[in-house]
Amino acid sequence: MPIKFSIELTAKYCNSWPWLQITNNNVVIYDNEIKETQSISLNITGGVLKLIGIKKNNDTQLSADNKIIQDKLLRVDKIVIDDIDMGIEFIRHLKFNNELGTEVSFLNTTFYENGEITINLQEPILSWIIEEKFIKLLSTYGDDKRMYSSVFSKFKYSVLHEKIKNLRNLIK
Repeated sequence: MPIKFSIELTAKYCNSWPWLQITNNNVVIYDNEIKETQSISLNITGGVLKLIGIKKNNDTQLSADNKIIQDKLLRVDKIVIDDIDMGIEFIRHLKFNNELGTEVSFLNTTFYENGEITINLQEPILSWIIEEKFIKLLSTYGDDKRMYSSVFSKFKYSVLHEKIKNLRNLIK
């Protein structure tokens, strides 16, 4: 059964627009430049989804004293999977690998250099979404309840925490 995937991006021009390639299980399903603010909607399957941001070597303009005057950027603003907004915290915790194969932080959700983000989608997709969007973030933030006001705005923390506690007890 196809999975609905959409992504909203904001691009910054410098000599040309940035390029985005999306692959699903090593098959290219999108390959085009991104201009200004753009939304892309695709039907995908479970498995490996890669977002590959591409810019060229001359896409950064420097001043005489080597300060950046203008640079090409590609920011991921939103990811929606099967009509569920994954939220900014999900995007910030994605792993970005630059073209040298080094994993770097994606906390600001922006491609500053060539590289890729890999999302390993598992089915059933709703179980995977709950795990990625809520359970993993609960583990990341621990008992810091201040973080839940924005991350879990659609859920009451105490109810979610109690359900997870019950699930953990069932697993023991």
